[in-house]
Amino acid sequence: MLDPKAYHPNDVFVMRQALDDWCARRRIEANSREGHRIALRILDLMKGERLTRTEIFMRLAEADTECSSRRPQAAY
Repeated sequence: MLDPKAYHPNDVFVMRQALDDWCARRRIEANSREGHRIALRILDLMKGERLTRTEIFMRLAEADTECSSRRPQAAY
């Protein structure tokens, strides 16, 4: 039986590419606190399923949209 926590080597490659691209587009370092947070989100997304880099990006963007819509707006 396969260990559900194990990742296929190609999955690791896809996750790393997604992390590097996501960080580059947002001008953050992959080794920063924010980079680590995104890496953990990517690992969570890949639990139990295989995603492409594009699918990872879409899910990260959806999560960002949901978070920003829940933030209180500043009063001017």
